[in-house]
Amino acid sequence: MTVEPREQGFTLLEQLLVVLLLAIAALIVMPAVGARDHHRAELAAREVAAAARFARSEALRSGQPHGLRLEPALRRVRVFRADTGTDPPTPVYDVRHPVSKRPYTVEPGGSPLLEGVELSDASAVWSGACADPGAVVIDVLGRPRCLDPWGVLLEEARIELTARDVTLEVVLAGETGRVTVE
Repeated sequence: MTVEPREQGFTLLEQLLVVLLLAIAALIVMPAVGARDHHRAELAAREVAAAARFARSEALRSGQPHGLRLEPALRRVRVFRADTGTDPPTPVYDVRHPVSKRPYTVEPGGSPLLEGVELSDASAVWSGACADPGAVVIDVLGRPRCLDPWGVLLEEARIELTARDVTLEVVLAGETGRVTVE
């Protein structure tokens, strides 16, 4: 009597067990990836909000208008001082970050911590026609205005930041200049 060698392989039960273990591992890992994207979007939104608050505080402190230039194509937000000796006022990008002492620029996605975050959209509602809607100037009373023409007040501005499927908005309220993250 000869016994034929059995072929080596995996049973259906063993294969199902492997698939089950891989599914459990995926369930554990996937929320961590989503949480990381939310954290990155939140950090970027906080940086942009801090820049807006800094521009407002500098306008109130120094008695000279300061503002933000939104540059979605370049994926950055810059803080500037408005030279009111010209009509319309000219943005001067000599404002320094209070900690790094570098020109105050926020570039979502430009640092390893914020990699993958996009400045995906910016929208503003004005009380009249604004020739330069990408520049918001905070006057010495803390009110957001259009750079050109100077008299047009901001009603609301929204800066959208996205990290994969997570989108947050930095909102600049008109009249009060209050900055929030939604």
